[in-house]
Amino acid sequence: MTQENLAFNQNAIYEFQRGSMFLQGQRGLIDSVHRVHEDVFSTYKLLKRQDWDELEFELVNARADFARYPKHGEMMKNNIGWQWSGDSAAANSLVPMVAPFQPCSDAWLWFVKQGENENLHALSYSECVKISVPDGMREILRIHRDQDTMRRVNYITEVFDHVMKVGAKMQLGMVDWRSEEASDALMLMLCAIFCLERQQFMPSFANTAALFFQSMFVPIGQTVQKIAVDEWGTHIPQIRRIIQHELTIPERRASMKRIEPLVRNLIEEVAHNEVTWNTRQFQIGGEQVGMTEQMGADYEYYAATDVANELGIVTNVPVITRNPLPMMDNFLNLNREQKAVMEGKGGNYQTVAIKKSGALTSLNIDDL
Repeated sequence: MTQENLAFNQNAIYEFQRGSMFLQGQRGLIDSVHRVHEDVFSTYKLLKRQDWDELEFELVNARADFARYPKHGEMMKNNIGWQWSGDSAAANSLVPMVAPFQPCSDAWLWFVKQGENENLHALSYSECVKISVPDGMREILRIHRDQDTMRRVNYITEVFDHVMKVGAKMQLGMVDWRSEEASDALMLMLCAIFCLERQQFMPSFANTAALFFQSMFVPIGQTVQKIAVDEWGTHIPQIRRIIQHELTIPERRASMKRIEPLVRNLIEEVAHNEVTWNTRQFQIGGEQVGMTEQMGADYEYYAATDVANELGIVTNVPVITRNPLPMMDNFLNLNREQKAVMEGKGGNYQTVAIKKSGALTSLNIDDL
């Protein structure tokens, strides 16, 4: 099997983006000349513009709430414990997992930026633990010894592990990148990323949002809100459009038929784990203003329905086609904060670049 130079392919064909975004041979030049996927590139630029800092909000101001609201504090620690794990899994694996599947230039720019963004998210949760949670690391390790927490993390990461092993074999020349095995692993990877972003991350934000709207743990809620907006506004629509594009390719449609049982099981298992977790959270903290246990479960089913419909897969998960948790519309729209300057820093800004005296200067719109 002929191997190409993994660092730079001198024989790269720069028009290949007109077919699949992946598995067309190793890249050579990072190419904007033959750009076809303008929508993918535009979302990459959007995520760059809305970059932010892990210390955006005064996290120390949330510390007293863990003593003031002990039951809700346990809910929040559970939220952070899982979300830190989930985002760390994405941060650790996304770029090395995608790389062997030879994404075109625009897709590669996106996944590298998304990987950086997942690192920001994981780092932000780490700062929440370090600054906000009393005896935070001991508390998070306690949560990580809990099987329910790790079950939520492990199911997706087992799929990621499988895909990474196939990718490693491709780079070693043990699996042909033109093979059905490579195509199947690619589609399994894209479906797993979609499930993680849409079906696990989005419902996981609901508990935090409910506490945030009750004015509990506000700086943590603001941080999580920024993370949720990144996911909802860029990560999810991007992976959706990438999957939609790949399913126009006959080889990818054939792969989806072969992996359909795996993806169906993935959707159903994630739904079961998330609903079980939601029940447990409400057993700890009780009913929340704006959110009942059933609304939380239905929000997971709503996400699972979206994933299943997008992938064309019939599952045993209850079908919910309307958003059962209206408060999340507010949580995911930073422009609805209506925060006065004296109340503290809001999150509704983007980072922009302006040209001054021939030099580019980065600043926040808040500073203008």
